[in-house]
Amino acid sequence: MLEQYVEQNTCDPSLDLGLRCLLGDSSDNVPGLPELAPGFGYVLYRNLQVLKLRRDVDIILKDEWCRPRDRSSEAEAFQILEKNLLRKTVS
Repeated sequence: MLEQYVEQNTCDPSLDLGLRCLLGDSSDNVPGLPELAPGFGYVLYRNLQVLKLRRDVDIILKDEWCRPRDRSSEAEAFQILEKNLLRKTVS
């Protein structure tokens, strides 16, 4: 049932609820942002369409892409970053 909902509405129910809160829902007589700021809600909907992750794309990952990476230099990199950030905040 969830798959059918996502297919029909092109989003997860939790996102759809938030979107309906912003856009309003004429079937339930709930006003939305377009009444307060014309065009705002639909621009927001377009952003959601552009930014959401597509789920209908088959992706094949190579085994070597999924192997654990070498993290031995991460601690050193974070220390350098922290040192540079502290230097900038003191300046």
